[in-house]
Amino acid sequence: MIISKRTGDAYVDDNDNLASAPETHSAEEGVENIEREAQTWANLVGIVGQAFAFHKCFWQMLCWMRLGGYFIPTPRRMFSDLNVWIKDHRGMASKIQYKDHDSPNEGLGVKLCPSGNQRPEFEKRLDQAS
Repeated sequence: MIISKRTGDAYVDDNDNLASAPETHSAEEGVENIEREAQTWANLVGIVGQAFAFHKCFWQMLCWMRLGGYFIPTPRRMFSDLNVWIKDHRGMASKIQYKDHDSPNEGLGVKLCPSGNQRPEFEKRLDQAS
């Protein structure tokens, strides 16, 4: 009988984490949620002896503000003083780059925007077809 002594292999090259709340009362609360979840993931990655490439990380947030009887996406200038910082296993904090909610995050070859903007993906497919 052959018994495997390996307990597990894991490899993550690209990873997307999402933090959401059913109701967030402010942009500050949203950024706190994002930072807490990102730090939790960094801690878990550190526990197994790995590390983030913080220069490759970014964060996006889609939050809404009321304008008349409508809700519109809150522009970055309304929360430009808020940033996400993540600490590595030595306690060194790195500021994570902000990426606009209308900018695509290319994951697994598909350009997705938190805002639902499909133009970047559409333009990519048009370029591939020509």
